[in-house]
Amino acid sequence: MSGNARIGYQSHNYESPRLNTISGLASGMTAKWTPTGLTTISSALSRTIKQTTQEGSSGYLATTFLTNVEHELLRNVILSVKTGYTYNEYIGGNFPNPPRADSLYLLGLSAKYSLNRYLFVNASYLHNARRVQNVSNADYDVNIFYIGTGSQL
Repeated sequence: MSGNARIGYQSHNYESPRLNTISGLASGMTAKWTPTGLTTISSALSRTIKQTTQEGSSGYLATTFLTNVEHELLRNVILSVKTGYTYNEYIGGNFPNPPRADSLYLLGLSAKYSLNRYLFVNASYLHNARRVQNVSNADYDVNIFYIGTGSQL
């Protein structure tokens, strides 16, 4: 098992008096665990300031948790599952009290088949869902399917 952690303080100050200063804890950690020689589990947790185009809002504090499980089914077949959750807390703006907050959910499945040492094909499915508090008609669900090919050295 391996990992790292970081912690600090972040602040974004804007010249415009219409935009609030955003500040808060900046942190993150990652962990990687290999329970068997064929399976790897990795996770990441972070809290950062993000910019937005949302009218009147300075930005938001994003807290994100991601986990990925990768398994080598065969020497040339790798399967993976990805899950995640993000909570976005908007600062400022024309939102009701309490301000806008988004919850984003992620689920992904993928398979990679290596044709040889240099070429591979892959297929993936990704589901994203956003649920917004205090703002009507802003929720959505997205389903993405794709196949591709690539090369590696």
